[in-house]
Amino acid sequence: MYLLFSWFLLIFSIVAHVKLKKAEDVPTGFQNVVEFIVELLNSMVVGSMGRWAPKFVNYISTIFIFILFSNISGLLGLRPPTADYGTTFALGIMTFILIHYNQFKHQSGKQIWTDMCSPLPPWLPIWVPNQLDK
Repeated sequence: MYLLFSWFLLIFSIVAHVKLKKAEDVPTGFQNVVEFIVELLNSMVVGSMGRWAPKFVNYISTIFIFILFSNISGLLGLRPPTADYGTTFALGIMTFILIHYNQFKHQSGKQIWTDMCSPLPPWLPIWVPNQLDK
């Protein structure tokens, strides 16, 4: 069954690629479906990430589709891949590393330190949730 899902995604991707090479200005049929999926995923990521969304839309969309099809396979009586700790741990570690790499890439160490310590003074390294300043 997993092989069936993989083949379905592969064939859908190839057909979408071929159809979108010959895309029309006024979409019809299959092009509507593909554009709807892309717009849905883009709006989901932009709503969460704001200006940094274009850099992460491919990663988050891939993770979303993987988890969606994993959960659908569970509804069909198969054991979903996300039920295994190895899969969820690997996805979590990849996401954790990606987030922190980009945080250090776009922020200075001082800015990260003060953001993590707020609302307390930066010299007091007790990290509390930022909900206290509301």
